[in-house]
Amino acid sequence: MQRVLVTGVESMLGSNLAWALSGRCEVLGGYRHRAVESPAMRTAPWNPADATSITELLESWRPQWVVHCPLLGGSSWDADQFPCERQFEPVIATKLAEAAAAQGCTLTVITSDAVFSGPRMFHDELSTPLDSTAAAGICLAVERALSNTHALVIRTHAYGWSGEHATSCFAEQAYESLRRGQLPKLDGRRYATPILASDLADLLWHAQQTRLQGLLHLAGAERTSMYRFVREMAACLGVHCPEAKFGNADPEWHEETSLSSRRASRVLARPTPMLREGLERFVAQADGQSRPDWCVRPARVLADVAA
Repeated sequence: MQRVLVTGVESMLGSNLAWALSGRCEVLGGYRHRAVESPAMRTAPWNPADATSITELLESWRPQWVVHCPLLGGSSWDADQFPCERQFEPVIATKLAEAAAAQGCTLTVITSDAVFSGPRMFHDELSTPLDSTAAAGICLAVERALSNTHALVIRTHAYGWSGEHATSCFAEQAYESLRRGQLPKLDGRRYATPILASDLADLLWHAQQTRLQGLLHLAGAERTSMYRFVREMAACLGVHCPEAKFGNADPEWHEETSLSSRRASRVLARPTPMLREGLERFVAQADGQSRPDWCVRPARVLADVAA
């Protein structure tokens, strides 16, 4: 069975990718800020501040594949949990790429659709990104750091269940609000192409088997507003969706970040999921029996990343 190291398992994205891949691989989940454990896999601390510790982790686990989930990876609809530390992500990506190359394992790094803004719809890999916000600038810096490596860089907009060990994503907040007969704060101008994290994991697996490298968009097949996303979720839940009350956009949130995954669909010979398909699976995971099961231990404080 192939071994994979998934970093950032204390985040929504990392925990869901690790959990979904555990059905196909022997997974080691690396945590950085919150110590977490899972009955489905082994977990261990990893210190991106120290290149030696990264090398030692790879040497001891000997994975064939590393999936790195940076602090800002996953979705432009969600707030950054550690904004003061994201500036180190390009350095971390560089160190991880060097260590992976030395160990002969492949590397996949997840970034975000936050690199785009309107008015263009369905941005492809050749579309011109914008670095007008801090998050976009860091994502692009990570991508530039990996441009001359053999890494696969994935832009996406993922959602999923995170549990008590991570900050709830927009989809979770919407689910809980709908169950109370309410709506979360919405911005009617914001459009994206959401994909359920476990669906993303399946596509990542096939991308790994194909040995893809470079930049690739992997997101949902449908462009949707936050409001339509919530209405479709309400339909899946079988509950009434209250009338929308749109709030003002956060300056860090972009208006149009939809991604075109046509190249990925063509190369992988499989379609990306439709919005309702992913939401139905998300709602089905709400019972807790088919989503990540994690135990949180006391937080571990790691050193700052050296430049």
